[in-house]
Amino acid sequence: MNNKKPKPIGRTIKLCRQYNGLSQSELGEKVGFAKKTAGTRIGQYEKERSIAKSPIKEKLAKLLGIHKFAISRL
Repeated sequence: MNNKKPKPIGRTIKLCRQYNGLSQSELGEKVGFAKKTAGTRIGQYEKERSIAKSPIKEKLAKLLGIHKFAISRL
């Protein structure tokens, strides 16, 4: 049985976002979310209430300067 815990993706996104000096809204807008919902969407990813789909993960990783597998459950 696999006893590995899933990686804390939300924490990784938050720490990298903060390291890059971006607010949730700024990062969300750069990813391409509507200004009205950008911050909420990133907040949901950081709190792991929602999991980003692959194209969004790729955009997030590129903007944050990390490999996409850093924000993957693999």
